[in-house]
Amino acid sequence: MAGPAPTPKYSVDDLLAKAQANLDQFQHEVAYRFCQKAVELDPLRADALEALAAIELELGQFELALGHWQRCVELQPDQGAAKYMYLGQMTTEMDSIRYFEKGLTLLRQERETNPAPELNSKIATALCSITEIYLTDCCFQPEAESCCEKYLEEAATVDPSNPEVYQLLASVRLSQQRSDEAKAALLKSISIWSALDINDPAYPSYDSRIATVKILLELNLFDDALGILAQLQLEDDQTVDLWYLFGWAYYCMAEEAQAGAKPDTKTKTEAESGQSLLTSSAECLTKALQLYQAVGFDDVGILNHAQELLATIGQVIPLDSIVNNPDGDVEEDGGPEDEVDWEDMSSSDEKPEEDSDMALDA
Repeated sequence: MAGPAPTPKYSVDDLLAKAQANLDQFQHEVAYRFCQKAVELDPLRADALEALAAIELELGQFELALGHWQRCVELQPDQGAAKYMYLGQMTTEMDSIRYFEKGLTLLRQERETNPAPELNSKIATALCSITEIYLTDCCFQPEAESCCEKYLEEAATVDPSNPEVYQLLASVRLSQQRSDEAKAALLKSISIWSALDINDPAYPSYDSRIATVKILLELNLFDDALGILAQLQLEDDQTVDLWYLFGWAYYCMAEEAQAGAKPDTKTKTEAESGQSLLTSSAECLTKALQLYQAVGFDDVGILNHAQELLATIGQVIPLDSIVNNPDGDVEEDGGPEDEVDWEDMSSSDEKPEEDSDMALDA
């Protein structure tokens, strides 16, 4: 007759503590094994499942993480907003909105007993996430425009110093063709985060500032765009987006200069300035295409638009010395190193997708 099962050497709490200690040392694989053991000991411990799912997300095991987060919802549907925020990020369209909405309900309830500033920040972030879904994936929902207005208004109320709120508001206003309001909102966002230290948690990420630049270019705020791009270049000058946006900015500036000059009064200096801007644009776009090949970038819209811009520039200035010069320079910090293999690249006329697909009426 078999005896009683041996008492586990470690409790679930012990295993979770060891998992956290390894996470603190960036030992994700080891932490993952401790979490797996914890779940094996007690499959109904929601905190163990949440810890396991969070590590799976870090390790790129998205399907496993999704299943474990959903299991956490079954075990504790009315406790803990974090799992709903994760599920909101991992799902799409109305499913995503429903998860975010449930998480918001729990955050608001928590704020009633604990009005901590970080809760306001979490609430504003969730509100922005829902707004962005209505602005893109769910833009054809009949309530999309009113929901964008409602959620952003609440976000600005609960966290008025959150730059993400005003950047998203700028996108909404731009989609409504209310350019002046879009400019005011975006410049307010920039004024908030530009006053922060770069190491401040509220300072926007590289990708977020890339998105800022795209909106600035749509609003013809070229100097502001170049200022942010210059800072991004110092942080990482090996990204396709960076050089593509540099090239696009210089091209737009050249177009603006051309449009503002009268043909019969245009001076030699003005003409040279326009050509200089086009040359800078071509150099940056060439750098973008070289990086596109080198890193295996997959945004075909950027590829096609960069090629289209270069083809247009080539009708005004010679490009051979730029495109085929392996020692050419772009700005001061970098430049083209390899000849672009045009044959390997798509040449359709597709342009990069706009930040927002919503067509809202003013």
